[in-house]
Amino acid sequence: MTDNTRVGPAEILDALRLRWRLAALVFVAVFAGVLAYAYSLPNEYTAKVIVSLTPKPSTGVAASDVPQLGQEYVAYVTAPATIARVAGDIGVDRTTLGDGVGADVATGSVNLTIKVQLRTPRTTAVAANALADQVVSFAADDKLITAQVVSPATVPTSPSKPRRKLLGGAGGLIALILAIAVALLVERGRPRVRSSVEIATVTGHDVLGRVPLSRSVRRGIAAALDDPLVGGAIRSLRTVLDHQARVSAVRTLAVTSSVPGEGKSTVAASLAWSIAHLDARVLLIDADLRHPSLARVLGLPPKPGLVEVLRGDCTLAQAVSGAAGPDGLFVVPTSGVAETGDLLARNFSTLLTEAVGQYDVVVIDTPPLLAGDDSTTIATMCDAVLMVVTSGQQIRRLSDAARALSAVQARVLGVLLNRTDVPSYGYTYRTVSRSVDETPREEPVVAAEQPPSNVVVAPVPASVQRPQPAETAPATEVEAGAVPGMSGLDRPNE
Repeated sequence: MTDNTRVGPAEILDALRLRWRLAALVFVAVFAGVLAYAYSLPNEYTAKVIVSLTPKPSTGVAASDVPQLGQEYVAYVTAPATIARVAGDIGVDRTTLGDGVGADVATGSVNLTIKVQLRTPRTTAVAANALADQVVSFAADDKLITAQVVSPATVPTSPSKPRRKLLGGAGGLIALILAIAVALLVERGRPRVRSSVEIATVTGHDVLGRVPLSRSVRRGIAAALDDPLVGGAIRSLRTVLDHQARVSAVRTLAVTSSVPGEGKSTVAASLAWSIAHLDARVLLIDADLRHPSLARVLGLPPKPGLVEVLRGDCTLAQAVSGAAGPDGLFVVPTSGVAETGDLLARNFSTLLTEAVGQYDVVVIDTPPLLAGDDSTTIATMCDAVLMVVTSGQQIRRLSDAARALSAVQARVLGVLLNRTDVPSYGYTYRTVSRSVDETPREEPVVAAEQPPSNVVVAPVPASVQRPQPAETAPATEVEAGAVPGMSGLDRPNE
């Protein structure tokens, strides 16, 4: 299983991909909170005055002694008595002024810098200049130092605090870290399957194939099957199912998943489409009565459909529609209905019996296993079940779905890993183009022997056998002792 102690870039990106909504919510909440706090702080303005301190002549004081002597002036500026006197002169609360006053004489400098920070620009400049005047008056009685204002304070035009951009940047960084941490913690608390080995371990069933993630699926079933990777995966699945079906005949196949959104409907339609290409009569039934999708995907009217057949409002023949695909593909769409469980339990078995008598293969698109009991009800009526799983599914959900099928003793042929990354092994298709002026060299045509392909069906009953063309030899009967589930059809591949 997945190592729950190792956290690397791949695990972080995977957690963000799967929990991006939660991560986005955390990021927006924290970042908005920091911005709200930053903009709730009042503006503060800073005014600065520079006073030059120079030794008086004939005192013997060197310029290098000024920084040390200037500490007396720093103490004078910040003294409570000075603050109180200036605050009274300019009409400012002395506590407020005292908290915003600072003074300093830099090492090696003869300048006293006075800084005042208040919420009003004009008051800030007035207070700084008033403190400078106090320093000059104080220096008048000093026998060693003389003071002179060299750079008076001006009214500041922009606030010096709070530094909202800096707070916003820091808040964004903190919000991002918290969002990643929350997404990673939540995802680590709900482990997911990442490989075919893990899926087989959790479900107890073999992985029969892997369908890659491809944009061609969005363009329809025909486009998906024309895709070399997707079409090849579906045809490989058809071959594997045919091999699995030799153990016991499979005339009715339910396609399901653990939760919605795993692509079971697309897989069911693609598989039925692919089997119909082998000149088999395939009936595709949309049995997801709560959230039907095949009518929309295949461009068919939802009524009359499965609901009307189960209610007795029409016959199976009246509900069957011909899809825009192979000649042997027929579809029973459906519309949404609330009372799904009772309808399926009462009448679906009878419908399947009738369908098996008229078609070679019946593929049923069922609801997700964890969305209700409809899927398990259908599974008990079918010859076999195919589970569709997407990479990254939660282990708990997949385990619950597998146990639901095991509880009703359904025959699960295996698991199909859908929407996965398929590694490349350096073998690709190339199309060799010729110039229009080039005359192709004629070569003798050698008829290649076509390998037989098996459809996932039992031997077709005589009542539904289609007439063979005159030039085709009649099909031989299945020999006694043949493995059940083998197809009596021997047709070329697509």
